[in-house]
Amino acid sequence: MPQRRGALPITDAGVVDCADAYARGVPFDRLERLRAKTPVVWLDGRMADRPGSWAVLRYADVHHALTRPELFAPQGDGMLHGPITADLPDTGAAPDRPA
Repeated sequence: MPQRRGALPITDAGVVDCADAYARGVPFDRLERLRAKTPVVWLDGRMADRPGSWAVLRYADVHHALTRPELFAPQGDGMLHGPITADLPDTGAAPDRPA
């Protein structure tokens, strides 16, 4: 799986690391440009106060990574956005119990 690191314009890299990137529909043209130029993109999470992560944009590369967990396993706790700390609302329903 080729990995190319390079400085991408924020307009391209932001398509996979922006909360409102899909607000106006799927940005097919920007995703196609990214796949052709840099199909594996490092997303530096410092601006969003989270750890960085990789965006893998081509099917063959995704398949390669998913079928080799010994090479591509997350480091640390593996949580993308951290543990849930908020209290869940009381719905009045009983929680499901294992059988």
